Amino acid sequence: MKHKLFTILLSTILLASSNVLSASAQVETPSMSTEIASMRQLRLVTPNVPITGVVEVPMDDVTYRSEEMAVMNNTTGTLVPWTHADATISKEIPIHIETNIPTANTEAMLDKNTATFANFPLQGEGDTQATLVIGTGGSQITANSFTLSLDTHVVRPKTVKIRAYLGVEETTILASTPMTSNTVTFPQTTSDHWTITFDYDQPLRITEFTMPQIGNPIIYKKAVRFVAQPSQTYTVYFDSNYPVNGSNKDDAPNLVRAKDVTIVQAGKPQQNPSFRALDTDNDGWFDGSDNCPSVANPDQKDENKNGIGDACDDFDADGIINTIDNCSNDYNPDQRDSDGDGIGDACDTAESRFTEAHPWIPWVGIGFAGIVLIALFAMTAKEGKKR
Repeated sequence: MKHKLFTILLSTILLASSNVLSASAQVETPSMSTEIASMRQLRLVTPNVPITGVVEVPMDDVTYRSEEMAVMNNTTGTLVPWTHADATISKEIPIHIETNIPTANTEAMLDKNTATFANFPLQGEGDTQATLVIGTGGSQITANSFTLSLDTHVVRPKTVKIRAYLGVEETTILASTPMTSNTVTFPQTTSDHWTITFDYDQPLRITEFTMPQIGNPIIYKKAVRFVAQPSQTYTVYFDSNYPVNGSNKDDAPNLVRAKDVTIVQAGKPQQNPSFRALDTDNDGWFDGSDNCPSVANPDQKDENKNGIGDACDDFDADGIINTIDNCSNDYNPDQRDSDGDGIGDACDTAESRFTEAHPWIPWVGIGFAGIVLIALFAMTAKEGKKR
């Protein structure tokens, strides 16, 4: 008997747990399915990472009309947090530096590490002259300034002079000038070979040398980041047809600042077989191409050709769309309608408001006219009898 009761109790608990899990799945599934169904395209990602970490999937090779995305962990069947890793990059031409000081270690000026430096010691008594020869390997660059980053407790050079090859001869761009700042400006010049000469009277240590290049091509990098687990695969869904709730993008702000990021390549883009175009207002036009996605307008009429259908446009700019504006051509943000006839006071005719607000007045007028007619008729009849 005890075993039977225990079996019944255990079965009841398991059944209740199953119902709870089932209910939970039923709550989560619609949101997830809506998220996935909104995306036109997908691509598979197999990170093959040895440990859990942030991965970045380049998206430069695909075109999508919306920033909405979703990342699915195929192993667990759940959506994971993600974020965009887009960037605008100026494609600079690499430069190299040579100097007349053999022990200077010029590579340290281009390694983007302020802990290393090129050392220019004093040579004998008085001022020492150091020359930096900036080369590009034959590619022309355009510049109008350079900046020296110096080691701590190091003073800048006393003077600077700049020459550059223009055509077949070296030309002075900046005559010997006192250095009053770590950034030196000069007339904009295009060259592939620059000679910069410093005079200094104290040991000089330059940690970084930068010469911003003008007019270089701009690269627009598109990518998506998320945290990947070892031995698991993922699907990146993108190119959303309509905005959806439940996106995990906002849950992953730290991914933008992540230091150790692994770049992984994704498979070729494919059509999402789960994609369902949405027609919110059921007017026969999918939201992606509907000029009024929230207001039914099967005719898609757009009088002012601004891309917004007349049904949801706001002609009078009073903050109320035409469909529900009681004066669509007259500015009336308060929508006042004194007589309650559905026409705002701003465009209702003044002659009709009083009677519309007091509908009994016309009846009084009709009644009074009737009384007058009856009185006239009675007087006429009485006059006839006297005759």
